[in-house]
Amino acid sequence: MMNVKQWTMRALALAMAATLVVGCSDDPDPAVDAGEDVGTDAELDPDPEPDTDVQDGGDEDVDPDADVDPDVDPDPDVDPDADADPAPELTDVELITEVLARGFCEAAYTCAETSSEAAFLSTQLSRFGSLEACVAGGDQWLSLIGFVGPIDAVADGRIILDRQGAEACAQALTTAYCEGPQSEGPPPECEAILEPTRNEGEACVDNEECTGDLECIHEGSTQCYGTCLDPALANACGDEGVCQPWEDCDESGESPTCVPYAGAGDECTVDGDECAEGERCNYGFCEEPVVVELTLLADGEPCSQGSLSICAPGLVCGAVFDGEGQLDEEAGTVCGAPREAGVFCADSSECLFGLRCNDEGVCADLLEDGERCNSDLDCASGTCGGDGVAPVCVAPLTCEVPAP
Repeated sequence: MMNVKQWTMRALALAMAATLVVGCSDDPDPAVDAGEDVGTDAELDPDPEPDTDVQDGGDEDVDPDADVDPDVDPDPDVDPDADADPAPELTDVELITEVLARGFCEAAYTCAETSSEAAFLSTQLSRFGSLEACVAGGDQWLSLIGFVGPIDAVADGRIILDRQGAEACAQALTTAYCEGPQSEGPPPECEAILEPTRNEGEACVDNEECTGDLECIHEGSTQCYGTCLDPALANACGDEGVCQPWEDCDESGESPTCVPYAGAGDECTVDGDECAEGERCNYGFCEEPVVVELTLLADGEPCSQGSLSICAPGLVCGAVFDGEGQLDEEAGTVCGAPREAGVFCADSSECLFGLRCNDEGVCADLLEDGERCNSDLDCASGTCGGDGVAPVCVAPLTCEVPAP
């Protein structure tokens, strides 16, 4: 099972590179509420005969049908067709995406002041401007930070999702970021909703895809998928097949090898898997996490990148411009709402997610595949590639996992 460092540090370390396109549409059915009454209102008139009151000069105000106009909605605020087209149920892929997005976004927008992990998320996800927009855009930003393992596994059938526990998983994931992980691994509530389907000898990407006590063993570092195997098999990792609790499985060479966990000050990679329990990888070296006290700044307050005072969730730290688009250097940078397309900017971090700060200093759409780019942050795909001379936006690499 993916350990807690992978669940937390992957998102924290890679979120710095996240830019995404957010879009949603809930267009109503054009056939609904078109202004025509279809059948049901015709039965509201209990008197099918023509009204004789006008013909005989009677009181025109005494019309038994006057209060029953079949073409008038008695309550204009209540749409009689509101229940005709209920919102479609989310697919399993949409549901697991929402679970992960809500877990991260809730932490970023509710406990940034008390948790350094949540605060880091907040500095990235505040570019949405609101919790609701953050959750709605999960399918884009989760893929761009590389946190799509469970999503891809559900889509490919390598994992079956237990929908009943989805809400509990989202809440547990938020708690893990707000209060710190309580167990060695993903929250139990999240483990419980992921049912593996891959048996021994079948292809896999992560341990949670393998049934029973099998683990997903990757041979070497060049293949994006592994095989579900008994971890006690010879050469699964090291001479004994299984590493000791104080060891990590180093898969960087030709064959996996058990090595002691790195101690404080030792070199490590971005995920921090080599670091001992309780430590993290910070700028390439293992270290014990430092408890810091953060201050949240309100709209309009001065701010600076990298300080212990960060803009409140939903706000970003940005430069100040005058009406002509000239940078006001004396004003410095202040907290404010993420900027929409066409608004002046000094950096992409000032723009709404799905936008970049272009060469003209204006928030603009991300670049499509094939367009010239300077960095991954410029591209809708999240990948700026090519031969290095004239890099262009390209589709990200995907892992094709063989079916059983």
